[in-house]
Amino acid sequence: MRNKKKKVLASILAISIFLQPVQTMTASAIWPLGWKAQTTEKKRTFEEQWKMNNEKSLKMVKDLYESSPEFLKGRTLHELLAMVSAGRPNANEKKGGFLGSFWSGTKTFLFNLFLGYGSIFPAFLLMTVFNTVSQYWNNFKIRSELGNTGKLVSPMEARQDFLSLADGHKGQEEAKNKILNVGVYLAYSVLKGTKIRKLLFEVGPPGTGKTTLVEILALALGCGFFNVGASDVDPGSSKSVIDQVFGPRIKRMNNSEYFEDSPVMKFLRATEGNPLRIVAINEFDKLSEKDKKLLLEFLRNAYDNGYAYINGEKINLENVVWVLTSNEEDATLFGSPSLMSRFEVIKFAKLTFQNYIEILQTPFSQLVGEFAVGHNVHINFGNTIPEIAQKLTEGNTGARGVQAYVNTLTSKILNYVYSGEKIDKVKQGEPIFINILYDKGNDGFIIKEPNEALIDAVKEVEQETQRLMVQ
Repeated sequence: MRNKKKKVLASILAISIFLQPVQTMTASAIWPLGWKAQTTEKKRTFEEQWKMNNEKSLKMVKDLYESSPEFLKGRTLHELLAMVSAGRPNANEKKGGFLGSFWSGTKTFLFNLFLGYGSIFPAFLLMTVFNTVSQYWNNFKIRSELGNTGKLVSPMEARQDFLSLADGHKGQEEAKNKILNVGVYLAYSVLKGTKIRKLLFEVGPPGTGKTTLVEILALALGCGFFNVGASDVDPGSSKSVIDQVFGPRIKRMNNSEYFEDSPVMKFLRATEGNPLRIVAINEFDKLSEKDKKLLLEFLRNAYDNGYAYINGEKINLENVVWVLTSNEEDATLFGSPSLMSRFEVIKFAKLTFQNYIEILQTPFSQLVGEFAVGHNVHINFGNTIPEIAQKLTEGNTGARGVQAYVNTLTSKILNYVYSGEKIDKVKQGEPIFINILYDKGNDGFIIKEPNEALIDAVKEVEQETQRLMVQ
């Protein structure tokens, strides 16, 4: 907030300095409170100016005579012209005394202060309007991207939607049940209108779906979700983890710098007032010990008070569910009974061989269908899925490696089918049959014609079966 105020004041000062030399420009179209448009008059000769001055003087004498003829008795025309030239007051003008002079001076002072050409008030007003409109516009864009994040979902709807969305997430039944219970509780609390403060700690091997299930939970509850990567925090920076995650960012544009909110702060501002918001901070275990303690203390204050001070500004953190994910149990949290009493721990198990089989079947089946319909290519995977599942189980890489295999295989099949020797079949619409074999040594795939590949596949299946029986 302090940096924001400095930015606004600096902008106002720059605009007010810029406006000083532009006093020849009219502002009556913007500030129609007494200002008159200034126009550039044609330069006159000495004779023309002298004649115009005399005409003005004579007109003033005539007006004076018509308004107060007694005042002119005993005075010559020369005396009257001299009085007019000296700027004497009108004969019928009445003095208002001290209060009248004070009020007249006050009005002049206030006008010059707020609406004068050298005033900074118009610039200040314009900057305030600009910042307010910009903030509302940014919040509107974020809300549009998030969708309807303020809707109310019944506990039954939250349960059904979560189970439906998480159906494709294989394994982790215990973790899914705990998250489901949390979702039902949150939906019930929102309907009751009670304040929500919740801290979750998800711990388990990488690639087991910790962040994915939290995203599914947010979808089932219809609330806003934001994901922060703790791995982006620089341990060598002089800034604390709180400043790096939540503090303002320096943005450079057109050889100038200015401060703007961090992405997570934009999300919190845009969703302020919503019945529920979820913020996940991933890879907590990768933070330094100092940063872990600072982040946990920040979350403790947010949980206990419903707000926190960020860069000197008090931020409302009511109705925010904070989720920490970690690949391993952490002594900084698990060694503190007071912190553990505030967190709900959800443990994710290591994926088994059967889990990997189930995870691989979905994308590989989709691949078969897409190539059969879109390219007239018919694929037989043989024993490829169990072999990849065994590789993933041994490496304990998690489900993240599955998509890499799918991408690699898709590219290899496309290159094979649309090569020079196969392109004629594609043009003529003839079906293409291929078998996919997994090359364990190179961790890749081999594409062969059906007959030869079938024999090789049978041999490899027999060898793999014997190897598994021996183990």
